[in-house]
Amino acid sequence: MGVCIQTGWIVWTHGPWPAGYWTDLAISRSGLNGMLESDEMFLADGGYRDRKNGWAETPNGYNNEDQKMKQRARARHECINGLFTKFGALREEFHHHRTKHGLVFGAIANVIQAHIELFGPPFHVEYDDNYCDR
Repeated sequence: MGVCIQTGWIVWTHGPWPAGYWTDLAISRSGLNGMLESDEMFLADGGYRDRKNGWAETPNGYNNEDQKMKQRARARHECINGLFTKFGALREEFHHHRTKHGLVFGAIANVIQAHIELFGPPFHVEYDDNYCDR
């Protein structure tokens, strides 16, 4: 699931994937990387770090304002991820045919997105993607 850094809206879903079966890096390679323009990148945690994965920016630490800004954006993404687990269908064993899991996942993503549009994201993120150009 991808979240817009500027708005906090869910802008991309891909899956669902069986827990523990695919790595985050493999999932991004199977979908997100191909959705990006040649000059675009996504912000992610260290699970996406790989020399071949030039689309992911995976800063860590709080050494400067740029890293702090990016950490806050990643924290909001994790909060939105947490909203998905509030739905039992994604937290517990799925008892229906696996072909229906994607439909349920998509419906939950739409409910969460509607909530974000009505009430806002969990918290606002000030993000300047030109910060390093200063």
